[in-house]
Amino acid sequence: MNRYFRLNFIVVAVLALLISISGACQDRLVQCPTQKSNCNTLLIVREYCPLTCGLCSSNPCVATNGGCDQICTWTGDVAICSCEAGFRLGTDNRTCEDINECEESTNSCFLGLPAYCVNTVGSSTCQAYSCDEPGTMNYYRSGQCCQLTNSTCGITPTIQQSLDEVSLILTSERVYGGMRAAASAWPWMAEILFRGAAHCGATLISNRWMLSAAHCFSENSYRYMVVYLGTIRSSRLTSVDTSRRIQRRISEVIIHEQFDVYESDIALIRLDEPVPLDTEIIQPICLPCGETPEEKTKCWATGFGRTESTGFNPSDVLLEVDLPIVSTDMCAQSYKDYQHIDSETMMCAGYPEGQKDACTGDSGGPLACQRKDSCEWYLAGITSFGKGCAQAGFYGVYVNVVNFEPWIRENMGDDAGGLCRKIYNACRGLSNTGRNCYKKLHMCATYSHFAEINCSLACCQLKNGEIPDCEDKPEVANVCKTYVKECNNPVLRSFMWRNCQKTCRYC
Repeated sequence: MNRYFRLNFIVVAVLALLISISGACQDRLVQCPTQKSNCNTLLIVREYCPLTCGLCSSNPCVATNGGCDQICTWTGDVAICSCEAGFRLGTDNRTCEDINECEESTNSCFLGLPAYCVNTVGSSTCQAYSCDEPGTMNYYRSGQCCQLTNSTCGITPTIQQSLDEVSLILTSERVYGGMRAAASAWPWMAEILFRGAAHCGATLISNRWMLSAAHCFSENSYRYMVVYLGTIRSSRLTSVDTSRRIQRRISEVIIHEQFDVYESDIALIRLDEPVPLDTEIIQPICLPCGETPEEKTKCWATGFGRTESTGFNPSDVLLEVDLPIVSTDMCAQSYKDYQHIDSETMMCAGYPEGQKDACTGDSGGPLACQRKDSCEWYLAGITSFGKGCAQAGFYGVYVNVVNFEPWIRENMGDDAGGLCRKIYNACRGLSNTGRNCYKKLHMCATYSHFAEINCSLACCQLKNGEIPDCEDKPEVANVCKTYVKECNNPVLRSFMWRNCQKTCRYC
């Protein structure tokens, strides 16, 4: 193409651009038929001579990918967008969003224990557990480490020992959207049968007491109920299942006096006789003891309930599902046209897109969380209700157990002793009105006015071991332990105060 023609072509092209009618696939220049040989070398020819260059098509997937972010399929009438594996189609039916496989699907990492899932764009990877420090292990199915503590509740030996080396089985069944639970992973889980049929779940909190949902009971219905503990199967039992599960009857059900439909939906169950706690497959869970899970904390619901929102049959095996805690404000907004959400007595968990949830038959079962300062499990919630099962835009609603702890202890009477070895958030609502409270902690034990009014927060934190950076001076640590009984000796108090803060509980 000579220089004169190229210049002329460009001028004509500009004029064509100004007068062209958008939308029609046609040549815009009269010179196009003579430029076919330049279609593969000159962009301007392909742009202004699409018909000559063979670029015209009635299929928008060819010209513009149909406006789709990834995959465009032409049906002959309309372009349909879809996404590659690892992505989902957005609400605009065009863009593609990454799927978090670790939270939204049953992940293959759980087959290759010990490993946990890490989400990547369009995919996920399995990372080995990495808590090798003495006295630590991983939070359940997590890469984060937690501190092991000796406790009489909330301990699952099988989790500590790589889930008892049990190979988990992937399943499409859900509680809703969950996996089959490993043997001994949830030793506090109880199944309640009514007249021989699966009815509700419950949670063991001591050798004779359980918690469940109040709506699972009516008048004396418990007389026709049987409780099973120590098994992960509700039917098709193996010889191992029948040999280790324990059956109990219910001697008493205490319904909260303010229970009304789903308000204060909590019941305390007394078994006819204690269950043995000398086995790994039957252990009580801890009460919250004042602890509440923060928003987005991943907790776990378990149950033998339905695996489909429209189905009728309960699950044959115990299922588990991970659910993040959701703010009650967000939850209340989703239920505003259906049910009042009480921010004190209720809590919510789940995903905005649904897919995972508890379902019918899981009522009364546990929503279990692990503590922030240890690996212990505690009963944060009791499965109460929801809008269908795993519906998008709705969350599962649970009884906020921490709100009912005084009621639980009162009704358990003497059996409530020892339920909490430590009180969490015991100093909530207190404050220091005095000055330099943390430099006068030795006064907490001897001056009631100082402890109750001037420095109530500091003294409360001292009592409950919540003072940060509380240590003895390393060079005299052994001396502190030797003279621990002399902490309040007037002669030695000055020395002990300067050097033995932790031993003398001055901080």
